[in-house]
Amino acid sequence: MNAFTLSRVAQEIRPECVEIFKGSTACGQEGGWLARPHAVLAFTRRGAMETHFGLGISTKVLRKKGTVFYCPPNIPRINRILEPVEFTALLLSFEIPSGVGPEHFWEIPFLLEDNGLSALAERLYELRGRTEADCVLERREILLHLFRLLLGQSIPRKENSSACFLPGRLAPALSAIASSYREKLEIRSLSALCGLSMQQFQILFRKQLGTTPSAFLRAKRLREAERLIVLSDLTLGEVADKTGFYDAFELSRRFKAAYGVSPSRYKRNVP
Repeated sequence: MNAFTLSRVAQEIRPECVEIFKGSTACGQEGGWLARPHAVLAFTRRGAMETHFGLGISTKVLRKKGTVFYCPPNIPRINRILEPVEFTALLLSFEIPSGVGPEHFWEIPFLLEDNGLSALAERLYELRGRTEADCVLERREILLHLFRLLLGQSIPRKENSSACFLPGRLAPALSAIASSYREKLEIRSLSALCGLSMQQFQILFRKQLGTTPSAFLRAKRLREAERLIVLSDLTLGEVADKTGFYDAFELSRRFKAAYGVSPSRYKRNVP
């Protein structure tokens, strides 16, 4: 991918801190396998833990005092607590109009140099829940600066072309999914929006975004459901109704299949 394309991606990123929290975990405590639909940026303030990854990733990461840990969305992991841990964690969303995240374009390491990241996280923690205009603007500026610091330690993925960033023919379908994911969307109608047959649409979708239209829509719904589960007091049935799932049972089944844990347990797991 050329520098122009990387610049375009960075310009179009929509940064959001879905949640920020501080917590602690006792020695020997393990929360089981967990995968989040948002990226996790975690700062170990005290203690030590060892993180193992699923999906055939052989790397294991030692997280001790001063460590800055980044985990991309949807990567299963399990933590083994070596010493009592205190941490600050951010759930981050960095999306571009085509619906893919920065991991599609950059290889972001699991362990990062601090380089001011922890100071930005502390300021975001101070701003949590603030809705004044100046606080909202400051939060966005901090997130953009945080994103730039992440990219400063990342390696561009040469194999991904600008076609993945510029949706072109798929733009009407992606726009419909972004705005109407709560509704019943059929592949036939999405392909018609793009002026393509169903077969042409599915082939082009997989080529440009690396997944199927159905999986892409389901992932969008799950991300929105996760946001409501974490940040609201809605019942699971209400969350299902607001995110396009048939009922609480379907949402719970899809959620556990995707992230390895039930929605009710999800809130309680450490990052």
